[in-house]
Parts: sequence; structure tokens; C-alpha cells
Amino acid sequence: MVEECLTYVGTEGVDTGVSATDLATITLNPSAAGFSRQQASNLWLDIEQRLAGLNEVESFAIARSAPFEPRRHNMDRFAVPASPLEQTDWTPYNIVTSEYFDVLGIRFLRGRKFQSEDIHKIILNQAFAERLFPTQDPIGKVILKDSRPFEVIGVVANVSTHGPDQPPGVYAYIKESDESMNEGTVLLRCRSPHPSCLAALRTVLKTIDARLFSYGESSLAEHRANSLSAYSLYARLGSNAALFTLLLAALGTYGSISFWISSRLRELAVRSALGASPIQIVLYPLRKLVSLLLGSSLFGGIVTIAILRYVGRSNIVFPGEEGGLLACSFLVVCITMLLSAMIPSWKIASSSVSGILREN
Repeated sequence: MVEECLTYVGTEGVDTGVSATDLATITLNPSAAGFSRQQASNLWLDIEQRLAGLNEVESFAIARSAPFEPRRHNMDRFAVPASPLEQTDWTPYNIVTSEYFDVLGIRFLRGRKFQSEDIHKIILNQAFAERLFPTQDPIGKVILKDSRPFEVIGVVANVSTHGPDQPPGVYAYIKESDESMNEGTVLLRCRSPHPSCLAALRTVLKTIDARLFSYGESSLAEHRANSLSAYSLYARLGSNAALFTLLLAALGTYGSISFWISSRLRELAVRSALGASPIQIVLYPLRKLVSLLLGSSLFGGIVTIAILRYVGRSNIVFPGEEGGLLACSFLVVCITMLLSAMIPSWKIASSSVSGILREN
């Protein structure tokens, strides 16, 4: 139970900034079917029109790449005209349709999403906007991409797609009409289960052109799980090490309490002879050992956090999760302490005083 608790804290706490629930994805490669750039552009428009009439689909978007697929992102250099800031390093960007942000639940911090009449517009994530315009409002500003001017119309929240140990980097989005896509991913938020939703899309694709090559039929949640698989392994290893440490702390607590009780058998026997009830005999060592309980719990929690941070994987424990880890360690040590105190104390309380004194 404790291991699952620690592993859950290590991996499920990852907030990627994207809502992956009920999202199916399928990737198309029109160029592999012999489509030219212009034909590919027309194809995406045709797919959008046909998807709008499918009952199985609640909403949809098309993008050059889906989240959690960093190797398929486009890269380019951007610059601010008449700015002392030189060209940026190679920066990832995505080519998307206007509904991309709504479908994925990406929050707008400023500005607006793309509209049908937009030409040469760009949307930046928060990290990129702060880098290019650290002291200015980026909305309405112009940046250069391949010497072409793009007006900034929006700033969205950062989306982490590379794993929990890497902070969200700079990122940009441009409209699909400003740059052709020879390969793209259709993202579907489905009303029905994913298989039937994807089957409906495949039927649409066959009616357009039977040569269309598709692959990567999956759910976005599976993409997310795959992108975090390595970090789940690190969290599992870290949780195993932390669990071993907690067991050592529990054994130490058990030994300390057992020794304390065995060294006070005469005192407990006398208390029993003077009329102390079994419950009072059981609670007496617990009251005396409150400081040991708090100290052991604190030590176990600190060591657990340290192992998950620096032995399991750097940054696998996120700010605000330390309380959960401390609760897990406190639970283990507390149960151990209760059992180690109650079992011998109850035995003393239910035995004869003369027998205890003779054995002692």
C-alpha cells in the first residue's frame, strides 16, 4: 500500500497542462500517398468538413503533431524586429487548426485563438512570450519566422510534453493555412468509445482517397503514459528504496518500544496491582513515547522524500507533495508503534502480577 502511495505521488502528480481524457488520435501521411503540398492542404480542409458531420465525434482538431510526441515537432528560429535580442535558438512550434486549444483544454492567458480569416498570426506559450517580451505586452507585437512577419494574437499556458524532470520550454503555434502539413495528426474528442470513433474516421478517409496512409491510432492518454514510462520506472525504484527505509524505521521503532517495555515490567506490574485497567496499562507506554513517535515519523518522512528526490529521480517529487509522503511514513510508523506497544502491554495487563514479578 505504501509503495503504491509513493509511486502515485511520483507519477500521477505530473500536470502536463493538457486534458487527455476521451481523446483519440490518428496520424495521416498524405505525402506517402502521393499528395502534393496543395493537395495535402485541401485534404485537411476536406477532413474538417466531414468530421463536423460525424455523430461519434464531439469535437476535433488537426495538428502537425500531438502532445507527447516531441520528435515530430517542427523547429525554426524566431526573432523580434529591431531588437537587440538575436535570433532564438531552434525553437519547437506546431501547426494547428483553430480548435486545437479547446479540444486539448489549453488555457489562454491573454489574447484569442485563431480565426478563419487570420493570416500570418502566431500564438506563443507563456515561456516564449516572457523570453521575447519580458517587460512588454506581447499581444499585437510582430516576430519574424523565416523573415516572414507574424503578429502575436495570443499567449497560452505552458504545456509540458517532454517529461516531469524537464520544465516546459518555449513553444509557438501557427495556423495550418500559413504552412502546409505533409503529415498531421487528427485529435478527436469522442462521444462514443475510441474504437468506434476511429472506425468512423477511417470510413471518412476511405471515401476521400483509399490510398491515404494512417498510423498511430491510439488515445492521447496512452501517449502520455508512454512519455512518462521512464519516469514511472524511476518513481517505482525510488519508492522501493523509500519503502525499505520505512521498514527499517519501523523495525527500529518496534525494537525501541519493546526494549522500553521489557525494562519497565516491574513498574507496569505494580500499576496493574494498584488497580490500573488493561486499557490504562496499554496507553501508559504510548503516552510516554509520543516524542519517539513524532521523531520516527519525521525521520522516516524526510528520508523518504530525500530518496525519491535524489536516489529515485531528480524532481520526481513535486512541490506540495511532501505532505502526502510524510502522511505515508507517519502511517507506517504509527501502526508499528501501536502494535509494538499494545501487544506486550496487553499481555502484561491480562497476566497475574505475581507471575510477572517472578519472571522478571
